[in-house]
Amino acid sequence: MSNKRPKLFGDCFNPLLGVSRPISRSTLDLPPVPATSIAGTTKRNHGNSRYMSEDTKTAASTDEDGPDIIVIENLLLPAEIGVLDSEKGRRQSVRFDVEIETVPGYRRIVSESGTYVSYADTVLFIQQKAKDGGHVELVEEWAEAIAAFVLSNPLAARVVVKVTKPDIFEDADGVGIRIARRRT
Repeated sequence: MSNKRPKLFGDCFNPLLGVSRPISRSTLDLPPVPATSIAGTTKRNHGNSRYMSEDTKTAASTDEDGPDIIVIENLLLPAEIGVLDSEKGRRQSVRFDVEIETVPGYRRIVSESGTYVSYADTVLFIQQKAKDGGHVELVEEWAEAIAAFVLSNPLAARVVVKVTKPDIFEDADGVGIRIARRRT
């Protein structure tokens, strides 16, 4: 096993750029980790199975029992959203939950090609849109934009996006929408 630590977190597909691009750990503000601490990361970065841990090799060779689901839970960001005049020109808390269902054979594809669905790209997309996207009137618009972004990755088969505003009603944890979209 190599003592080298991977320099890249992964090659992530970014439809805004139209290409896969590396995401560095510093971009994600993550501390350095040993090469084998994230299953398959080393293999994906170096493209050589000799860098894979035995656990990763075993996981890559097991049968899938349904699709893998990549999750982003309770991502809470300030964003400009709402149709009411009182909501315009100010930021309010918005919570995002995303479940990304992968295509059949996903783990084999990851193992053989090194490409994968990146939760990091989705989080970065949501963060950037919240920061620079301007005012959005409806939570439905947010959900559709996130779903379209996720499904632009050819390894994502289906996505469920939940967008809620947690501070609207005192007696509710949040109000919003949950949508499910499938690749056509």
